[in-house]
Amino acid sequence: MRLKSTVHRQGAGDDSVPGNDDARSLLQMGDPRVDPLVVAAFRSDDMVAKIRAIRAKVIAATSEQNGLNTRIALTAVVGVSPGDAPSVLSANLATVFAQMGTVTGLVDAGLADPAIASLLRVPEAPGVADCLRTPDATITAQRTAIPGLFVVPAGSDAASQASHLERGALVEQVEQWSMPGVRQIIVALPAMGDRVLALGNLLAGFDNVVVVAEKHRTKIADIRRIVDVLDQRGIPVAGSVLV
Repeated sequence: MRLKSTVHRQGAGDDSVPGNDDARSLLQMGDPRVDPLVVAAFRSDDMVAKIRAIRAKVIAATSEQNGLNTRIALTAVVGVSPGDAPSVLSANLATVFAQMGTVTGLVDAGLADPAIASLLRVPEAPGVADCLRTPDATITAQRTAIPGLFVVPAGSDAASQASHLERGALVEQVEQWSMPGVRQIIVALPAMGDRVLALGNLLAGFDNVVVVAEKHRTKIADIRRIVDVLDQRGIPVAGSVLV
């Protein structure tokens, strides 16, 4: 995955975060507990530096929204086109948050095409789809091989609940996700370009969004529609990423 981001390594700069990443937080290359696409789990190179720059922008956007508020921060990684790029970016972004000492929850809301469980090598259920079927149920997030990173996968028979997901706000499900100590939640939402109208309701209450576009696939008009809907709902766009 190659990244070209609109965010820059300045401002709320990555280096100012206490307990920042170091080699001790990396897994050994080839560790089977995490998919190689989650490059931030294994490496500290230019690509990972770009992911950390996105993290810095998310932190800055969250601070602007909440100041010193201690509640859980909610960030969505929204893909415009079909494909697994938003899920891969979400997994890497969640990893660099966990590496800096922030207990992080990663949620797979891509019910039509789940990917997070495979990337972090956790069971596919229970997850988001199971919460939708049983609104009173509590889903315990699954530990990953990355310290401080927990996953709520898409869940069992997730595709059957995809349309149900878009009828309400994701923030209403947060209390169903048992994530002890979590301070940051990142939600992967791929392929939203043709479901823009649902996006505003779905992300009501979120602190910020990262928009993921794919070179030669994503239409500029689709990106603008997503940004316009988010702007109308007062949901800040922390940055956009071209993959």
